[in-house]
Amino acid sequence: GVAPLSGERGSESGVWVRPREPEPVDAALAAGLLDCYAPAFFTRVDERRPAGSVSWCVHFLVDLPRAETPLDGFHLLRVRAPLASEGYSSEDDALWAPDGTLVARARQLVAAI
Repeated sequence: GVAPLSGERGSESGVWVRPREPEPVDAALAAGLLDCYAPAFFTRVDERRPAGSVSWCVHFLVDLPRAETPLDGFHLLRVRAPLASEGYSSEDDALWAPDGTLVARARQLVAAI
């Protein structure tokens, strides 16, 4: 993917994330991990700018917490913006467990101010 604030044409990025302290990833923590990274449209700009969520919906795809997920394991967060226009960006995010299981997906409408 493309790094945030790089001014590139891509609209997809990703990062490995985990809690600071080892703990089970329950639904609340999974939601926090889904929302911890810059919006995907930030790959197209080269300086910080205010942005806010207009709507955000999370779908959990497995029962959480998962016993087989290590407490200190890194999760892969992928963010992409398939559509951005007139100051709005439609964002699709996915959170993958260390073993490759898709844990949750989110859809977000972001307003760039």
